[in-house]
Amino acid sequence: MTTLAVDHRATLASRVIAMTRLQLTVNPLLVVLPIIVVWASFAVTRLSVIGVQEPNVRLGGLMSIYFVQLGLAAVGGYQSFGHAVGLNVTRRAFYLASVLTGVLQSVLYGLMLYLAGILERATDGWGARLRFFDPTPLTSSNSPVTVLVYAVPLLFTTLVGLFLGALVKRFGPRNVILLSVAAALVLGLVAALITYLDGWAPIVGWLARQSPRAILTGWLLVPTALAGAGGWLVLRRAVP
Repeated sequence: MTTLAVDHRATLASRVIAMTRLQLTVNPLLVVLPIIVVWASFAVTRLSVIGVQEPNVRLGGLMSIYFVQLGLAAVGGYQSFGHAVGLNVTRRAFYLASVLTGVLQSVLYGLMLYLAGILERATDGWGARLRFFDPTPLTSSNSPVTVLVYAVPLLFTTLVGLFLGALVKRFGPRNVILLSVAAALVLGLVAALITYLDGWAPIVGWLARQSPRAILTGWLLVPTALAGAGGWLVLRRAVP
């Protein structure tokens, strides 16, 4: 029987680290699958542009790693929660470990995409003028800061996935669907109210004054933090 968290003298940090190690080693497919999917998508895309002479920008293929990470974070958090609590892991240690795992994965995947983008530019788009890993001006720099352009959106999708998984665990799939419909209605009403008050011009103007890099690597951290906090507030009352 594992002694992951039965030692009550263990600190929260040691429990989080132990749980993170467990998450990364017990089911390594959760870590490897996004890598497999994005490279498989690249292989299919590369084959599809054989003989094409014009520059090709394929943003959709790169987005596959973000959607896979979103789904894995939601399903992984939902399925492993009960098992972790059964090992006497506290909800706080489990959730912090899940967030730490997401941070590590986001940095790892971001670094991989950054290096792939450098190689893509060095080979003139893999010999086919293909822009798969470097689809936008934001990703066209060799600066190490470009890692954040990939990593921050990955962290955002991870924490949104954890939040969705926590909702399903706390309220059940049917109620989550109802909550989603209600949230969509509320957002629609808010959008209608902004339109009625002629409030879109200041919002669009503010966005126009921000650089795309600032939005993607800076301001995106705000909803990322909100998703992380929301996931914890929901999971702390979930039943294993």
